[in-house]
Amino acid sequence: MIDRQGRMVMSNKAMAKLLGNTVPQGFESHIQQLMPDYWPFFLTDFALADNGEELPSRELGWRDRCYDIQSVPVRDAMDAVVGLPVTWVDITERRHAEHKLASANKVLQQYAQLDHLTGLFNRRYMDECLLAEIARALQEDFPLSVCLADIDYFKNYNDSQGHQA
Repeated sequence: MIDRQGRMVMSNKAMAKLLGNTVPQGFESHIQQLMPDYWPFFLTDFALADNGEELPSRELGWRDRCYDIQSVPVRDAMDAVVGLPVTWVDITERRHAEHKLASANKVLQQYAQLDHLTGLFNRRYMDECLLAEIARALQEDFPLSVCLADIDYFKNYNDSQGHQA
């Protein structure tokens, strides 16, 4: 738990591990010194709690890990906010999985837009682009022209010359 002066007045073994066991037992440590980049977030949380507002959860990076943190105000008998217990949930593996999924989705998107034999954009991609350009032309009030060409018996050319020709 962090008090209003930024002192860590209570912590557990998990927090000591998070800080790299740099805080000796019984030592009154200041968040401003241990985590100077994140102290402003906790100051904001104190201000929000003083105004009775909900405290946001945040994603923070710390020592090559990603954490979802959530502060909860602790109030005294006079209803004044005296501290913030903060939960830190390691979401590093989830972030890695999300990045892998995004990469896989990008590959799938390419497969959906490209002809696998020629590597050229396919009809689906043209339809998507055409709809986007029509919407943009209508929104920005400018004319749009489309020119399509159909080559008769192109299959015969492909079959005799190859798809890369």
